[in-house]
Amino acid sequence: MFDDSDLRNIIEPELDDGEQLLWTGRPSSKRMMMPSIATFSFGVVWTSFIVNFIYMWHNDVPKNVQGPVGLFGMQGILSNLFFVPFIVIGVGMLLSPIWFYLKAKRTVYSVTDKRVLIVQNRRSRRVQSYGPSEIGDIVRTERADGSGDLTFARRGYRDSDGYQRSQDIQFVGIPDVRSVEKLLRDAFVKGPDPT
Repeated sequence: MFDDSDLRNIIEPELDDGEQLLWTGRPSSKRMMMPSIATFSFGVVWTSFIVNFIYMWHNDVPKNVQGPVGLFGMQGILSNLFFVPFIVIGVGMLLSPIWFYLKAKRTVYSVTDKRVLIVQNRRSRRVQSYGPSEIGDIVRTERADGSGDLTFARRGYRDSDGYQRSQDIQFVGIPDVRSVEKLLRDAFVKGPDPT
């Protein structure tokens, strides 16, 4: 587990001269893994079906079936390679919670006096920076324990079909979400506080 000084060490190289770090945190691993539950569940069904199908394929195909034998036969290597992509897809779905867990552990959120940062340390470092002009309506989703999600910006993009889409930019699963919301409002929202 990382302590506050570890998070600061990750963020400090990204700060400009004179920029002050107001808050830094990390998403909850559990909360980040939630979207993968449906994928994992479908992966269990998918993989079970594929493994069962392969088992039946190898045990129910009569050994005396007329047709090609050897490499190209009903139980040859090439016919078995047909199943590899389906197995890979199933294993990928089963591993999706681990991928989201690792993503959470590699992500650091920060609020400075000038911008909001989302830093992801993977093989390469990915830094998303949102200035005051990009921060819009702030929406807080709070749970009973005080943790929650904080949406603060929206990004527009075109999908592969050319349709206009939007994506919420948010801090996911942060502790004491209300105080981080207040910090964002104080730093970036001009005008009276709506709460």
